Amino acid sequence: MWASLLLPLDADDSIDFTRLQDQVDVLIASGLHGPYAHGTAGEFQTLTEDEFDRINELLATACTRADLQFQLGASHPSAQLSLDRVRRSAALGPPRSR
Repeated sequence: MWASLLLPLDADDSIDFTRLQDQVDVLIASGLHGPYAHGTAGEFQTLTEDEFDRINELLATACTRADLQFQLGASHPSAQLSLDRVRRSAALGPPRSR
């Protein structure tokens, strides 16, 4: 069972990274196979590249610490940016299937 991260926004439409960390912690504690980021519920198409990287770092750090698999989506309307997202995400080393 996999769960999508939902993007928590503040009143000014900025990402609430504290709530996002809390969400990741709850998902990890729930016993799922892994969480994934940047599906349609994660508003991947609206993220800046800095926001994209910060979300990836947050998720990768928490899941690596918990020895839990995770997935990082890399979709973007621009093929060039999507490929760049793949390269940056791969550097975080999502674990291989067990």
